[in-house]
Amino acid sequence: MENNCDEGALAHLAERDGFTPGALLEELAKCGILLMPRNEDAQLAGIELKSQAAEERAIIDVALGVRAFHFRECKWNKGVD
Repeated sequence: MENNCDEGALAHLAERDGFTPGALLEELAKCGILLMPRNEDAQLAGIELKSQAAEERAIIDVALGVRAFHFRECKWNKGVD
């Protein structure tokens, strides 16, 4: 693979192939590039944390909607009201 990385601090990453997503995130974090913020980072950025309960409820609601849509759009259920 050709190394066309202009940033010297990241050159060692461009020379390697086959990073899993988690390994790449860890290597970037070692270089100071944090793509997975923690809850503590929100306060520094002036962002209010979302409610964990509200997030879980939204995930459940979306999951239920997707299942209902999938059932309705299934080729064997086209004639069912």
